[in-house]
Amino acid sequence: MVGETTGHLKPSESVATWIVGGGALVAGVLSIIAFVASALHIFRATAVRVNGVPLAAGGEYPPVLGSSDAPVDGGFETAWVEVANLPAGVRGLLWAETALPILTALAISAAIVWLAAALLRGRPFTRLFPGALAVLAGVIMVAGMASQLVGAIARAETVLFLGPADQMTGPGGFAGFWFPLDFSPIGWGLGIGLVASAFQIGTRLQRETAGLV
Repeated sequence: MVGETTGHLKPSESVATWIVGGGALVAGVLSIIAFVASALHIFRATAVRVNGVPLAAGGEYPPVLGSSDAPVDGGFETAWVEVANLPAGVRGLLWAETALPILTALAISAAIVWLAAALLRGRPFTRLFPGALAVLAGVIMVAGMASQLVGAIARAETVLFLGPADQMTGPGGFAGFWFPLDFSPIGWGLGIGLVASAFQIGTRLQRETAGLV
């Protein structure tokens, strides 16, 4: 019937909520599959490709740029290396670099499914949801920064596995340890934390309003 609602939602809003919640559920399932698949690939493979291994300063000038007069200088900052018989500890670090963002995506998907279900019930401001959002904010910040750290350690350990440090590092070789910080996970986490505060206020107002009815 036109004008009929599910909970406090209009029909169009209910459809949109079902689509978003269903999409988040699918994303969560895909995250679990990716989590398991990445582990199987890294730990079972004879040779593991390590991307983004940092090169020391003074790397080779890209030959393709020699045909152009525009470049003033150039070089390579990173390289990929496919390494056989990589130790399990290094494989674990490489997997953690991949797995932590996957777990973050899974946590975000779970929060969206929870919120969608609460909206369809007509009570989005539940007591537990603000706390869950606060936990999610912490997960985003910790996992985002930790994945960068374990990735940097994994690449440094890979270089050491390839040979003695005095041969592998230095000009023309690899950098010993390189940790380029990206603070965007902190910003995303703080943003989710602010949303958690808004939901906490909404929960309180919902209880007060229900008490007046």
